[in-house]
Amino acid sequence: MSRKETGKVALHVWDAKAHLQTEDDIRWFLEASHAEAGDDAEFVALTEAIADEARKRLLLIIR
Repeated sequence: MSRKETGKVALHVWDAKAHLQTEDDIRWFLEASHAEAGDDAEFVALTEAIADEARKRLLLIIR
């Protein structure tokens, strides 16, 4: 997309797991997610799954 095109936004895939690099990052992510989720159990489940995947990645890096 050229800069001359107006009214368009370039989007890209954003992977939360890639930004969760420490256990503290994961904890803060979950705290913020749970505060935002309210009573949305599906959203909470999604954020828990993201945190689990991030923890698995961290374990692979540590080994």
